[in-house]
Amino acid sequence: MDLPAEHHDSAIDIRPEPLDGSVAQSLIATLNAELSALYPEPGATHFQLDPAQVAPGAGAFLVARRNGTPIGCGALRRITDASVVAELGDRVGELKRMFVAREGRGQGIGRALLARLETEARSLGLSRVVLETGIRQHEALALYRRAGYVDIPAYGEYSLSPGTSVCMAKALEDIQTTAAMENDAQAELDAHTQRIGIDWSVVAERLLSREPELMPDVAVDDVDKAVGSAALDMLPLLRTLPDGAGTEAFIAALGGE
Repeated sequence: MDLPAEHHDSAIDIRPEPLDGSVAQSLIATLNAELSALYPEPGATHFQLDPAQVAPGAGAFLVARRNGTPIGCGALRRITDASVVAELGDRVGELKRMFVAREGRGQGIGRALLARLETEARSLGLSRVVLETGIRQHEALALYRRAGYVDIPAYGEYSLSPGTSVCMAKALEDIQTTAAMENDAQAELDAHTQRIGIDWSVVAERLLSREPELMPDVAVDDVDKAVGSAALDMLPLLRTLPDGAGTEAFIAALGGE
């Protein structure tokens, strides 16, 4: 299936790319080098991905470009291995080769790739997505957890690297249901913002200056985007604050100074 190009504020374009093409292979080579340096332990890296697994109808390999320059990639493959299907169930896809070049990090590219791959998974009729990342990839772990992924026991080949692998999964909802839930959450966030009196630009600047890993996939110098999906994650806390509490009270409740 051909996916339409997707454009973002910073001229980010995401579209399918042949896995065996020069663009994909260059990005993957950089990713492999980075992972090999980060995980020198024998058996800690899992690089296998075949073109047939990301062919139309089976999966997808996407490349993100910024102003025409390849800056990141990600893949989705349907799990067909009988032993892994027995572990995880059918209609399950796996994310592979998720990568954003260093110069493109902190600009929402990883989040955009993840969303596009989930959309592709839904179009393939998959009901669940799983992935494996590593214990030292703190930014990736934060990104996935913010997107709703939860830890699961190691499956398949990753059970051979329990000391370094982190396996995660997310159940996919119907696109219309997800959109309705996001709209409801945004409306509630707006209501709490007015009720409490929160200046999100102040919150973002304070959090990013103190703990940038809290929101690693947004640009530090773009405070309008810095809160993003992280603000929606704060709804449970917002519900506990009284009317007129203000920005400083909210930051204090988050554990800020």
